[in-house]
Amino acid sequence: MKTYVESGIPVVALMDNSSGIGHALNIVGREPYTTGDLENLQKVTQLKNGKPVLDFTSMPMQYVFIDDNFPPYKLAYIDNPASYYTDPQWNGCSISAFIVPLYPKIYLEADEARKMTLLLLDQINFNNTEPLVLKTFLASSRSYKHSVSQNVLLDNTAKELLLGTAMPKFIWVTEITDKAML
Repeated sequence: MKTYVESGIPVVALMDNSSGIGHALNIVGREPYTTGDLENLQKVTQLKNGKPVLDFTSMPMQYVFIDDNFPPYKLAYIDNPASYYTDPQWNGCSISAFIVPLYPKIYLEADEARKMTLLLLDQINFNNTEPLVLKTFLASSRSYKHSVSQNVLLDNTAKELLLGTAMPKFIWVTEITDKAML
């Protein structure tokens, strides 16, 4: 059986097309990425020092949909969510909205978290020209601290600092790496 990465937060996607189709789907996860998928990362921006930045979200990957018109766990790309439909009436469907129930005290949107990361990265002098890869996601501080405590690659001083820092219930995390470390 093939494994998938669960999203953790229930996501409802609303899709429609010009033929009058309107339908809601649940997105429950995504397929795991492979090293070959890393070649499909797109340059999102370039820092002031010329360093290219790639965004993990630009990687084309299939998501796992629960569609009440089909058995569970249908795979499709986000830009063609009805690809598994054979009826031509469903052609051209695209996602027009997402509904994501979030904790009420999350005041920062994902795009703003990414912009803040880019502003911080602009202040760092990098020694090489290899592109950076960014992956931004929402995490509970409890699960984030657990992953920090289990990370054998993280310096002990940095680990102690992160584990001892008071954090809100949910935090935006941006992992910054390069293709070789993914």
